[in-house]
Amino acid sequence: MRQSFDPAVLTTVLTLSCACSIASDEVRRVSVEPLPDSALYNLLCEELFDQALQHGIVKFAESSAVLGTGGLATLDEIVEIAFDCPSLFIAVEGHTDNRGNEAANRALSQARAEAVVAYLSEHGINRARLYASGAGSDEPIASNEDAAGRQVNRRIEFELSFRRTIRGATRFSVPF
Repeated sequence: MRQSFDPAVLTTVLTLSCACSIASDEVRRVSVEPLPDSALYNLLCEELFDQALQHGIVKFAESSAVLGTGGLATLDEIVEIAFDCPSLFIAVEGHTDNRGNEAANRALSQARAEAVVAYLSEHGINRARLYASGAGSDEPIASNEDAAGRQVNRRIEFELSFRRTIRGATRFSVPF
C-alpha cells in the first residue's frame, strides 16, 4: 500500500522544482500556489494515478458487474490517491467487446462502471466527485476478430479532471 504524501514535503519539493526552473535572483519572488489547487500538485496527482494503474487491473465475475477480489488492491490505491488529491474528479467508463447484444453490452458496461464508483464511494470518496458511464462496445481499442483483441476491449477507463467537467481530462485505461 502506498502511504499518503506529506504536504510539507510536497511543498519543499515543488518549491525546489520551481526554483530550479528560474533564474536564481528570481527565486525569492516565486511562491507556490496552495498545493491542492496548483497545477504542479495536479500533475503529481495524475502521475500517482498513472503509476497505480500501470500494472493494475479491475476484475469482474464473467458476464457480471460483481467486482472480483483480484482488482480490489487497484481500487484501494485509487481511493488513497483520491484522498490525497481532494480536487480530483474521477469518471469511470465501462467498455465491452462486440460479442452479444449491444443493449446488453451497454447495460453491462454501465453496471460495471457503477460498481467501481460504488466501491470508491463506499470507501470514503465523495460521490459528487465520481461519475459512471457505459460505452458498451462502441469504442474498441483493438480488433474484436480474435480472443486477444476482445480481451483488450473489455476494460474500465478512468478519466481525471480537476474541474467538474471531464472534457479534456486525462484518461487511463485498465483491463479486466
